[in-house]
Amino acid sequence: FDRARMLASGLTPSSVMAQLRAQNVVGSGGQVAVSGLALTVATSGEIRTPEQLRGVLLSVPGAPAGGAREVTLGELAQVQVMPADPPQSAAVYQGQPAVVVSVSMQPGSNIADFGKALRAKLDDTARQLPVGFTQHVVSFQADVVEREMGKMHHVMGETIVIVMAVVMLFLGWRTGLIVGAIVPLTIFASLIVMRVLDVELQTVSIAAIILALGLLVDNGIVIAEDIERRLVAGEERRQACIDAGRTLATPLLTSSLVIVLAFSPFFFGQTSTNEYLRSLATVLGVTLLGSWLLSITVTPLLCMYFAKVHATMSSDAVESRFYRGYRRVIERVLQHKALFIGAMAAMLAVAITVLVSIPYDFLPKSDRLQFQMPVTLQAGSDARETLRTVSDLSRWLGDRRANPEVVDSIGYVADGGPRIVLGLNPPLPAANQAYFTVSVRPGTDIDAVIARVRAHVRSHFPALRAEPKRFSLGATEAGMAVYRVVGPDEAVLRSSAAAIAKALRAVPGTVDVQDDWQARIPRYVVQVDQLKARRAGVSSEDVAQALQARYSGVDATLIRDDGTDVPVVVRG
Repeated sequence: FDRARMLASGLTPSSVMAQLRAQNVVGSGGQVAVSGLALTVATSGEIRTPEQLRGVLLSVPGAPAGGAREVTLGELAQVQVMPADPPQSAAVYQGQPAVVVSVSMQPGSNIADFGKALRAKLDDTARQLPVGFTQHVVSFQADVVEREMGKMHHVMGETIVIVMAVVMLFLGWRTGLIVGAIVPLTIFASLIVMRVLDVELQTVSIAAIILALGLLVDNGIVIAEDIERRLVAGEERRQACIDAGRTLATPLLTSSLVIVLAFSPFFFGQTSTNEYLRSLATVLGVTLLGSWLLSITVTPLLCMYFAKVHATMSSDAVESRFYRGYRRVIERVLQHKALFIGAMAAMLAVAITVLVSIPYDFLPKSDRLQFQMPVTLQAGSDARETLRTVSDLSRWLGDRRANPEVVDSIGYVADGGPRIVLGLNPPLPAANQAYFTVSVRPGTDIDAVIARVRAHVRSHFPALRAEPKRFSLGATEAGMAVYRVVGPDEAVLRSSAAAIAKALRAVPGTVDVQDDWQARIPRYVVQVDQLKARRAGVSSEDVAQALQARYSGVDATLIRDDGTDVPVVVRG
């Protein structure tokens, strides 16, 4: 506002905003019946463009006779279009302002096909951008899934080959092939059932199949060896196959159910981790029960036609060299029972000691070619300061000489950005909060880059709290411990939290300790002399509104621009 002109006109900011709100309404004038139709009556006056806003007529109180009684808003104020200041949220890509668009796939779709269609659409939109605008892909989940699935397929292939080789090595090639035949059959059957149960083929479900590969062959081995034993004993081949399946069906089902039930907490639990691992229990149960069914049906059928009776010799003189050596070891052990038990107990103690010293994670950190960095400025920091800090960090991350491994980075100001992985827990929107996603090149030592970023932040932004870290595979962040202190007294809460933080910092390996209360935010208090204010004809509300208009701005009304509500902020 031009204070001099407004004072001369006799208008006040409050009266101007009241007149703007009174005109800029979408009010219904009711309905009128015309030729049997009920037509809605609308009133004009809605403001849709900055030009219309400048031309709004304002009634001037106490104008002289014959003088102008209206002035336009453009005569009293400067009307300009500009971004929100301070920004409610912003994004910075490689040190430049950016607009982020996130695309989500509908449930049940194939991400490979979706990724191809999305890539083609992105190519089309890139050609339609105005001059000076460029398009960049920050995170493309289809590529991540393709890379991870390739690793899982490689591991599955290796597991199948190893299982088949071990079975044939100890059972012979003929029996090994009979037992190994249920491996691909079980996998195919499991995939069909997974489709029926709407279990998608992803990292956890494939890991469950790989885990089950070493277990599902046990049922086939037991059935095949029992059939061979019966054949050696002289039983008729067909009857031996039938009896083996009939007599061992219940024991094998019991053993399979025991393993399945051991993983049942993953299925029945209601935590976020159970949501992530529920498919592990489902696929493992389907695979093991499928192997049990195939072992008592397909394995006897294959043994019926392909099993071979091995010649047996019971004389000790013709026993194999391996068997004779094994017999001597057993005899020695039985002769020194106490010594053997003591040695086993000592080995168990050593194993437990070593196990305790080995680091472990239930769900390890992701090897995704990206890492995250939540950023927190001092409590009460302005969003403009957060934007400046994020821009500085983004430019440094994009420096090829300082960070040759970094492909690109995206920083979100006063917001956590879109959720790109399940285990992502970005900070809640706040003026002093920011969040980075940094992409690196294949083969990069991500931990080394993270250490460099942490050292740079400590040396160049000592007042900044940044937490560069890998993404997590699970639904919660790996390597994080949260302690909650509850009580009615703020002083006691802060002192207790400080004591816990001090103890945690003394723990070896601790990287970052923080609390969510942070420091107190200072404020200015304007003491209004109520007597003088009344004599001047103003109230505390008028003073507060004037201060807000001077420093932050007051929302006066809205301009409806092509379906978007743009606020009109009064300052001055």
